[in-house]
Amino acid sequence: MKTRKRRIWATRWSMTGVASMLLVWLLQPLSMLTVQAQIVQLPRLAVVDFQNKSGYGGGSIARAATDAVAGEFQKTGRYEVLARGEIEQQLKDLDLIPPLSKTGYLRLGRALQLESIVAGNVEAVTFVGSPKQAQVTLSVQVIDIASGEPVNGAVATGFSNPRPGYSGDDDTLVLEAIRNAAFEAVRTIQNYTIPEATVLTTRAGKEVLLNRGIRGGLKPGMEMIVIRRGEEVGRIRVTEVSDSDAVGVIIESLKGIQSEDKARAVFELPSVKVKAGKVVKEEPRTRAERNKALRALGPLLILGLIAFGVARASSGGNTPVQDVIAEAGTDGNFDPIIRISWKTTLFAKSNRDQIQWQIYRSDFIDVDGNGNLIPIGVVPGNQHTFIDTTVPRVVNYASLPREGSEDLSLEEVDTAPGIAPGRSYTY
Repeated sequence: MKTRKRRIWATRWSMTGVASMLLVWLLQPLSMLTVQAQIVQLPRLAVVDFQNKSGYGGGSIARAATDAVAGEFQKTGRYEVLARGEIEQQLKDLDLIPPLSKTGYLRLGRALQLESIVAGNVEAVTFVGSPKQAQVTLSVQVIDIASGEPVNGAVATGFSNPRPGYSGDDDTLVLEAIRNAAFEAVRTIQNYTIPEATVLTTRAGKEVLLNRGIRGGLKPGMEMIVIRRGEEVGRIRVTEVSDSDAVGVIIESLKGIQSEDKARAVFELPSVKVKAGKVVKEEPRTRAERNKALRALGPLLILGLIAFGVARASSGGNTPVQDVIAEAGTDGNFDPIIRISWKTTLFAKSNRDQIQWQIYRSDFIDVDGNGNLIPIGVVPGNQHTFIDTTVPRVVNYASLPREGSEDLSLEEVDTAPGIAPGRSYTY
Protein backbone atom coordinates (compact mmCIF):
# COMPACT_ATOMS: atom_id res chain seq x y z
CA MET A 1 0.00 0.00 0.00
CA LYS A 2 2.77 2.43 0.89
CA THR A 3 4.49 1.75 -2.43
CA ARG A 4 1.23 2.33 -4.32
CA LYS A 5 0.57 5.61 -2.49
CA ARG A 6 4.08 6.77 -3.24
CA ARG A 7 3.50 6.04 -6.94
CA ILE A 8 0.18 7.91 -6.90
CA TRP A 9 1.77 10.96 -5.23
CA ALA A 10 4.72 10.78 -7.58
CA THR A 11 2.34 10.65 -10.54
CA ARG A 12 0.35 13.60 -9.19
CA TRP A 13 3.50 15.68 -8.65
CA SER A 14 4.71 14.73 -12.10
CA MET A 15 1.38 15.76 -13.69
CA THR A 16 1.37 18.95 -11.64
CA GLY A 17 4.85 19.78 -12.87
CA VAL A 18 3.87 19.12 -16.49
CA ALA A 19 0.72 21.22 -16.08
CA SER A 20 2.74 24.04 -14.54
CA MET A 21 5.25 23.95 -17.35
CA LEU A 22 2.43 23.86 -19.90
CA LEU A 23 0.76 26.81 -18.22
CA VAL A 24 4.00 28.79 -18.26
CA TRP A 25 4.49 27.91 -21.92
CA LEU A 26 0.95 28.98 -22.80
CA LEU A 27 1.24 32.24 -20.90
CA GLN A 28 4.63 33.10 -22.37
CA PRO A 29 3.19 34.70 -25.57
CA LEU A 30 0.89 36.82 -23.39
CA SER A 31 3.90 37.93 -21.38
CA MET A 32 5.76 38.83 -24.55
CA LEU A 33 2.75 40.78 -25.83
CA THR A 34 2.62 42.71 -22.57
CA VAL A 35 6.29 43.62 -22.82
CA GLN A 36 5.85 44.64 -26.45
CA ALA A 37 2.88 46.82 -25.56
CA GLN A 38 4.93 48.55 -22.90
CA ILE A 39 7.70 49.62 -25.28
CA VAL A 40 5.34 51.23 -27.83
CA GLN A 41 5.75 54.98 -27.47
CA LEU A 42 3.10 57.53 -28.26
CA PRO A 43 4.08 60.33 -30.65
CA ARG A 44 5.44 63.30 -28.72
CA LEU A 45 3.56 66.55 -29.16
CA ALA A 46 4.21 70.06 -27.85
CA VAL A 47 1.68 72.90 -27.73
CA VAL A 48 3.51 76.23 -27.84
CA ASP A 49 1.98 79.44 -26.55
CA PHE A 50 -0.86 80.81 -28.65
CA GLN A 51 -0.98 84.42 -29.80
CA ASN A 52 -3.92 86.61 -28.79
CA LYS A 53 -5.11 88.57 -31.82
CA SER A 54 -8.55 89.32 -30.43
CA GLY A 55 -7.68 92.49 -28.56
CA TYR A 56 -9.34 91.12 -25.42
CA GLY A 57 -7.57 90.00 -22.28
CA GLY A 58 -3.93 89.98 -23.31
CA GLY A 59 -1.55 87.15 -22.52
CA SER A 60 -3.77 85.44 -19.95
CA ILE A 61 -6.32 84.59 -22.64
CA ALA A 62 -3.61 83.21 -24.93
CA ARG A 63 -2.25 81.08 -22.09
CA ALA A 64 -5.71 79.74 -21.28
CA ALA A 65 -6.21 78.76 -24.93
CA THR A 66 -2.82 77.03 -25.03
CA ASP A 67 -3.57 74.98 -21.92
CA ALA A 68 -7.08 74.12 -23.09
CA VAL A 69 -5.87 72.79 -26.45
CA ALA A 70 -3.03 70.85 -24.78
CA GLY A 71 -5.53 69.32 -22.38
CA GLU A 72 -7.82 68.21 -25.20
CA PHE A 73 -4.96 66.53 -27.05
CA GLN A 74 -3.98 64.77 -23.82
CA LYS A 75 -7.52 63.45 -23.38
CA THR A 76 -7.43 61.67 -26.75
CA GLY A 77 -4.83 59.24 -25.40
CA ARG A 78 -3.05 59.28 -28.76
CA TYR A 79 -0.17 61.57 -27.84
CA GLU A 80 2.45 62.18 -25.22
CA VAL A 81 1.75 65.87 -24.63
CA LEU A 82 4.77 67.60 -23.15
CA ALA A 83 4.38 69.70 -20.02
CA ARG A 84 4.45 73.47 -20.34
CA GLY A 85 7.56 73.73 -18.15
CA GLU A 86 9.60 71.41 -20.37
CA ILE A 87 8.62 73.35 -23.49
CA GLU A 88 9.37 76.73 -21.94
CA GLN A 89 12.78 75.56 -20.73
CA GLN A 90 13.71 74.26 -24.18
CA LEU A 91 12.56 77.50 -25.81
CA LYS A 92 14.77 79.39 -23.37
CA ASP A 93 17.74 77.12 -24.07
CA LEU A 94 17.33 77.68 -27.82
CA ASP A 95 16.70 81.41 -27.38
CA LEU A 96 13.34 81.11 -29.17
CA ILE A 97 10.25 83.22 -28.53
CA PRO A 98 6.80 82.39 -29.97
CA PRO A 99 5.45 82.91 -32.52
CA LEU A 100 8.05 80.67 -34.13
CA SER A 101 9.29 80.74 -37.69
CA LYS A 102 9.64 77.60 -39.80
CA THR A 103 13.24 77.31 -38.65
CA GLY A 104 12.14 77.76 -35.05
CA TYR A 105 9.66 74.90 -35.34
CA LEU A 106 12.35 72.65 -36.80
CA ARG A 107 14.86 73.51 -34.06
CA LEU A 108 12.38 73.00 -31.23
CA GLY A 109 10.99 69.81 -32.72
CA ARG A 110 14.38 68.20 -33.13
CA ALA A 111 15.58 69.29 -29.70
CA LEU A 112 12.55 67.73 -28.01
CA GLN A 113 12.31 64.76 -30.44
CA LEU A 114 8.75 65.67 -31.32
CA GLU A 115 6.39 64.27 -33.92
CA SER A 116 4.42 67.52 -34.20
CA ILE A 117 4.11 71.00 -32.77
CA VAL A 118 0.74 72.66 -32.22
CA ALA A 119 0.48 76.43 -32.49
CA GLY A 120 -2.42 78.80 -32.86
CA ASN A 121 -4.16 82.08 -32.27
CA VAL A 122 -7.09 83.45 -30.33
CA GLU A 123 -8.65 85.06 -33.37
CA ALA A 124 -11.70 86.73 -31.85
CA VAL A 125 -13.52 87.24 -28.56
CA THR A 126 -17.02 88.66 -28.82
CA PHE A 127 -20.21 88.68 -26.78
CA VAL A 128 -23.57 87.76 -28.25
CA GLY A 129 -27.17 87.07 -27.31
CA SER A 130 -29.32 87.67 -24.30
CA PRO A 131 -28.51 86.33 -21.78
CA LYS A 132 -24.97 87.27 -22.73
CA GLN A 133 -22.67 84.56 -24.06
CA ALA A 134 -18.98 84.75 -24.83
CA GLN A 135 -17.95 83.64 -28.31
CA VAL A 136 -14.31 82.69 -28.85
CA THR A 137 -12.72 81.64 -32.15
CA LEU A 138 -9.44 79.72 -32.16
CA SER A 139 -7.23 78.83 -35.10
CA VAL A 140 -5.03 75.79 -34.49
CA GLN A 141 -2.26 74.40 -36.67
CA VAL A 142 -0.37 71.12 -36.42
CA ILE A 143 3.20 71.63 -37.67
CA ASP A 144 5.10 68.72 -39.18
CA ILE A 145 8.62 68.52 -37.76
CA ALA A 146 10.14 67.05 -40.91
CA SER A 147 9.27 70.15 -42.93
CA GLY A 148 8.15 72.89 -40.55
CA GLU A 149 4.91 73.12 -42.57
CA PRO A 150 1.31 72.84 -41.31
CA VAL A 151 -0.23 69.46 -42.18
CA ASN A 152 -3.43 69.68 -40.14
CA GLY A 153 -5.46 72.27 -38.36
CA ALA A 154 -8.83 73.76 -37.61
CA VAL A 155 -10.69 76.99 -37.00
CA ALA A 156 -13.28 76.47 -34.27
CA THR A 157 -15.68 78.70 -32.37
CA GLY A 158 -16.89 77.98 -28.86
CA PHE A 159 -19.67 79.58 -26.83
CA SER A 160 -20.16 79.85 -23.12
CA ASN A 161 -23.33 78.31 -21.75
CA PRO A 162 -26.24 80.77 -21.41
CA ARG A 163 -26.74 81.90 -17.83
CA PRO A 164 -30.00 83.78 -17.26
CA GLY A 165 -29.51 86.51 -14.69
CA TYR A 166 -25.70 86.10 -14.66
CA SER A 167 -23.94 89.12 -13.16
CA GLY A 168 -20.37 87.81 -12.85
CA ASP A 169 -17.31 88.95 -14.77
CA ASP A 170 -16.85 88.38 -18.47
CA ASP A 171 -13.62 86.41 -18.03
CA THR A 172 -15.54 83.45 -16.63
CA LEU A 173 -17.66 83.32 -19.78
CA VAL A 174 -14.62 83.73 -22.02
CA LEU A 175 -12.69 80.90 -20.35
CA GLU A 176 -15.66 78.58 -20.75
CA ALA A 177 -15.96 79.51 -24.42
CA ILE A 178 -12.22 78.86 -24.86
CA ARG A 179 -12.56 75.34 -23.47
CA ASN A 180 -15.46 74.61 -25.81
CA ALA A 181 -13.57 76.01 -28.81
CA ALA A 182 -10.51 73.91 -27.91
CA PHE A 183 -12.67 70.78 -27.76
CA GLU A 184 -14.13 71.48 -31.22
CA ALA A 185 -10.73 72.29 -32.72
CA VAL A 186 -9.06 69.09 -31.51
CA ARG A 187 -12.08 67.01 -32.53
CA THR A 188 -11.91 68.46 -36.05
CA ILE A 189 -8.17 67.78 -36.26
CA GLN A 190 -8.61 64.18 -35.14
CA ASN A 191 -11.30 63.58 -37.76
CA TYR A 192 -9.21 64.95 -40.64
CA THR A 193 -7.23 62.50 -42.74
CA ILE A 194 -4.01 64.02 -44.02
CA PRO A 195 -3.65 63.28 -47.76
CA GLU A 196 -0.46 61.25 -48.21
CA ALA A 197 1.07 59.35 -51.10
CA THR A 198 4.23 57.54 -52.18
CA VAL A 199 6.34 58.59 -55.16
CA LEU A 200 6.24 55.76 -57.70
CA THR A 201 8.60 57.29 -60.24
CA THR A 202 9.99 60.58 -61.49
CA ARG A 203 9.91 61.89 -65.05
CA ALA A 204 12.95 63.77 -66.35
CA GLY A 205 13.43 65.37 -62.96
CA LYS A 206 10.39 67.58 -63.53
CA GLU A 207 7.34 65.46 -62.64
CA VAL A 208 6.44 62.65 -60.26
CA LEU A 209 3.85 59.88 -60.38
CA LEU A 210 2.05 59.25 -57.07
CA ASN A 211 0.23 56.11 -55.92
CA ARG A 212 -2.81 57.98 -54.59
CA GLY A 213 -5.50 59.93 -56.38
CA ILE A 214 -8.99 61.25 -55.77
CA ARG A 215 -9.83 58.42 -53.37
CA GLY A 216 -6.75 59.36 -51.34
CA GLY A 217 -7.87 62.98 -51.00
CA LEU A 218 -5.54 64.44 -53.64
CA LYS A 219 -6.78 67.23 -55.91
CA PRO A 220 -5.29 69.49 -58.60
CA GLY A 221 -3.37 72.46 -57.25
CA MET A 222 -2.60 70.76 -53.92
CA GLU A 223 0.94 71.37 -52.71
CA MET A 224 2.75 68.50 -51.01
CA ILE A 225 6.04 68.24 -49.16
CA VAL A 226 8.21 65.25 -50.05
CA ILE A 227 9.92 63.47 -47.15
CA ARG A 228 12.67 60.86 -46.94
CA ARG A 229 13.60 59.31 -43.59
CA GLY A 230 11.97 62.13 -41.65
CA GLU A 231 13.60 64.95 -43.64
CA GLU A 232 12.09 67.20 -46.30
CA VAL A 233 13.73 66.67 -49.69
CA GLY A 234 11.40 68.62 -51.97
CA ARG A 235 7.98 69.97 -52.78
CA ILE A 236 5.49 69.19 -55.54
CA ARG A 237 2.22 70.58 -56.86
CA VAL A 238 -0.44 68.11 -58.03
CA THR A 239 -1.45 68.79 -61.64
CA GLU A 240 -3.43 65.72 -62.74
CA VAL A 241 -5.53 63.36 -60.64
CA SER A 242 -7.30 60.07 -61.41
CA ASP A 243 -9.14 57.76 -59.03
CA SER A 244 -6.03 55.86 -57.97
CA ASP A 245 -2.98 57.93 -58.92
CA ALA A 246 -1.80 61.46 -59.59
CA VAL A 247 0.87 63.46 -61.38
CA GLY A 248 2.69 66.34 -59.75
CA VAL A 249 5.20 68.89 -60.98
CA ILE A 250 8.37 69.39 -58.92
CA ILE A 251 8.46 72.97 -57.67
CA GLU A 252 11.37 72.53 -55.27
CA SER A 253 14.06 69.86 -55.09
CA LEU A 254 16.34 70.14 -52.07
CA LYS A 255 18.04 66.75 -52.21
CA GLY A 256 16.50 65.18 -55.28
CA ILE A 257 13.14 63.37 -55.26
CA GLN A 258 13.27 59.58 -55.64
CA SER A 259 10.95 56.60 -55.84
CA GLU A 260 9.55 55.51 -52.45
CA ASP A 261 9.75 59.05 -51.05
CA LYS A 262 6.64 60.05 -49.10
CA ALA A 263 4.49 63.03 -50.07
CA ARG A 264 2.27 64.81 -47.54
CA ALA A 265 -0.21 67.59 -48.28
CA VAL A 266 0.41 71.08 -46.95
CA PHE A 267 -2.62 72.18 -44.93
CA GLU A 268 -4.35 75.46 -45.76
CA LEU A 269 -6.02 77.00 -42.74
CA PRO A 270 -9.16 79.09 -43.26
CA SER A 271 -8.77 82.77 -42.46
CA VAL A 272 -10.85 84.52 -39.81
CA LYS A 273 -12.19 88.06 -39.87
CA VAL A 274 -14.54 90.01 -37.63
CA LYS A 275 -17.04 92.01 -39.67
CA ALA A 276 -19.65 94.19 -37.98
CA GLY A 277 -19.12 92.28 -34.74
CA LYS A 278 -19.60 88.89 -36.43
CA VAL A 279 -16.88 86.27 -36.86
CA VAL A 280 -16.53 85.23 -40.50
CA LYS A 281 -14.47 82.21 -41.53
CA GLU A 282 -13.19 82.27 -45.10
CA GLU A 283 -12.13 78.96 -46.63
CA PRO A 284 -8.92 78.91 -48.68
CA ARG A 285 -9.58 79.87 -52.28
CA THR A 286 -8.59 77.78 -55.28
CA ARG A 287 -5.72 78.64 -57.58
CA ALA A 288 -8.18 80.14 -60.02
CA GLU A 289 -9.12 82.68 -57.37
CA ARG A 290 -5.65 83.60 -56.16
CA ASN A 291 -2.06 82.87 -56.99
CA LYS A 292 -0.53 80.08 -55.01
CA ALA A 293 2.72 81.93 -55.33
CA LEU A 294 1.50 84.33 -52.67
CA ARG A 295 1.52 81.45 -50.21
CA ALA A 296 4.80 80.07 -51.52
CA LEU A 297 6.57 83.39 -51.31
CA GLY A 298 5.12 84.24 -47.91
CA PRO A 299 5.12 87.78 -46.55
CA LEU A 300 7.37 89.61 -48.99
CA LEU A 301 8.21 92.93 -47.45
CA ILE A 302 8.80 95.21 -50.40
CA LEU A 303 9.96 98.48 -48.90
CA GLY A 304 12.69 99.65 -51.19
CA LEU A 305 13.24 101.91 -54.12
CA ILE A 306 14.38 101.18 -57.64
CA ALA A 307 18.00 102.27 -57.80
CA PHE A 308 18.99 105.22 -59.93
CA GLY A 309 19.38 104.57 -63.66
CA VAL A 310 22.61 104.92 -65.53
CA ALA A 311 21.66 108.55 -66.14
CA ARG A 312 23.19 110.11 -63.05
CA ALA A 313 21.47 112.79 -61.08
CA SER A 314 23.29 116.01 -61.83
CA SER A 315 22.19 117.59 -58.58
CA GLY A 316 22.42 115.50 -55.40
CA GLY A 317 19.26 114.27 -53.67
CA ASN A 318 17.08 114.20 -56.80
CA THR A 319 15.21 110.91 -57.19
CA PRO A 320 14.20 109.82 -60.70
CA VAL A 321 11.44 107.38 -59.65
CA GLN A 322 8.21 107.47 -57.65
CA ASP A 323 5.12 105.32 -56.95
CA VAL A 324 7.09 102.08 -56.79
CA ILE A 325 4.81 99.01 -56.74
CA ALA A 326 5.89 95.39 -56.22
CA GLU A 327 3.39 92.55 -56.67
CA ALA A 328 3.88 88.82 -56.08
CA GLY A 329 2.30 86.55 -58.67
CA THR A 330 2.93 83.66 -61.04
CA ASP A 331 3.99 83.33 -64.65
CA GLY A 332 2.36 81.16 -67.32
CA ASN A 333 3.85 78.02 -65.75
CA PHE A 334 2.61 79.00 -62.28
CA ASP A 335 6.15 79.68 -61.08
CA PRO A 336 6.51 82.50 -58.52
CA ILE A 337 7.47 85.96 -59.74
CA ILE A 338 7.62 89.53 -58.41
CA ARG A 339 6.53 92.29 -60.79
CA ILE A 340 8.08 95.66 -60.01
CA SER A 341 6.82 98.85 -61.65
CA TRP A 342 7.55 102.54 -61.15
CA LYS A 343 6.86 106.00 -62.50
CA THR A 344 9.46 108.58 -63.41
CA THR A 345 9.69 111.99 -61.79
CA LEU A 346 10.06 115.33 -63.54
CA PHE A 347 13.78 115.07 -62.87
CA ALA A 348 14.03 111.86 -64.88
CA LYS A 349 11.78 113.13 -67.65
CA SER A 350 14.01 116.16 -68.08
CA ASN A 351 16.97 113.89 -68.74
CA ARG A 352 16.53 112.12 -72.09
CA ASP A 353 19.89 110.31 -71.97
CA GLN A 354 18.58 107.32 -70.03
CA ILE A 355 20.35 104.16 -71.14
CA GLN A 356 18.87 101.59 -68.76
CA TRP A 357 17.27 101.15 -65.37
CA GLN A 358 19.26 98.97 -62.98
CA ILE A 359 17.47 97.03 -60.23
CA TYR A 360 19.21 96.02 -56.99
CA ARG A 361 18.03 93.59 -54.33
CA SER A 362 18.97 93.43 -50.65
CA ASP A 363 20.22 89.81 -50.67
CA PHE A 364 22.77 90.43 -53.46
CA ILE A 365 25.14 93.25 -52.51
CA ASP A 366 28.47 93.43 -54.33
CA VAL A 367 30.51 95.99 -56.25
CA ASP A 368 32.32 95.83 -59.57
CA GLY A 369 35.73 97.14 -60.59
CA ASN A 370 34.38 100.68 -60.89
CA GLY A 371 33.09 100.58 -57.33
CA ASN A 372 29.43 100.44 -58.46
CA LEU A 373 26.79 98.14 -57.03
CA ILE A 374 26.03 95.10 -59.18
CA PRO A 375 22.34 94.84 -60.21
CA ILE A 376 20.23 91.67 -60.33
CA GLY A 377 18.42 92.92 -63.42
CA VAL A 378 18.21 95.71 -65.99
CA VAL A 379 15.60 97.06 -68.40
CA PRO A 380 15.88 99.65 -71.19
CA GLY A 381 15.59 103.31 -70.23
CA ASN A 382 12.13 103.60 -71.80
CA GLN A 383 10.71 100.64 -69.83
CA HIS A 384 9.23 101.02 -66.35
CA THR A 385 8.62 97.43 -65.24
CA PHE A 386 10.84 94.51 -64.24
CA ILE A 387 9.92 90.86 -63.57
CA ASP A 388 12.00 89.11 -60.92
CA THR A 389 11.88 85.29 -61.07
CA THR A 390 13.30 82.28 -59.26
CA VAL A 391 15.71 81.59 -62.13
CA PRO A 392 19.35 82.80 -61.88
CA ARG A 393 20.23 84.98 -64.83
CA VAL A 394 23.09 86.61 -66.77
CA VAL A 395 22.93 90.40 -66.55
CA ASN A 396 24.74 92.81 -68.89
CA TYR A 397 24.78 96.26 -67.37
CA ALA A 398 26.43 99.60 -67.92
CA SER A 399 28.89 100.52 -65.18
CA LEU A 400 29.45 104.17 -64.32
CA PRO A 401 33.11 105.12 -64.72
CA ARG A 402 35.30 106.29 -61.91
CA GLU A 403 35.98 109.99 -61.54
CA GLY A 404 38.10 111.37 -64.36
CA SER A 405 37.01 108.76 -66.93
CA GLU A 406 34.57 109.48 -69.74
CA ASP A 407 34.14 105.88 -70.95
CA LEU A 408 31.04 103.91 -69.99
CA SER A 409 31.96 100.24 -69.55
CA LEU A 410 29.63 97.27 -70.12
CA GLU A 411 29.91 94.63 -67.40
CA GLU A 412 28.46 91.12 -67.17
CA VAL A 413 27.09 89.26 -64.13
CA ASP A 414 27.15 85.50 -64.67
CA THR A 415 25.05 84.37 -61.72
CA ALA A 416 22.61 87.00 -60.54
CA PRO A 417 20.41 84.93 -58.19
CA GLY A 418 16.64 84.54 -58.47
CA ILE A 419 14.11 84.98 -55.68
CA ALA A 420 13.52 82.24 -53.11
CA PRO A 421 10.14 81.32 -51.57
CA GLY A 422 9.67 82.51 -48.01
CA ARG A 423 12.27 85.30 -48.05
CA SER A 424 11.79 89.04 -47.67
CA TYR A 425 13.50 91.47 -50.00
CA THR A 426 14.20 95.16 -50.33
CA TYR A 427 14.55 96.50 -53.89
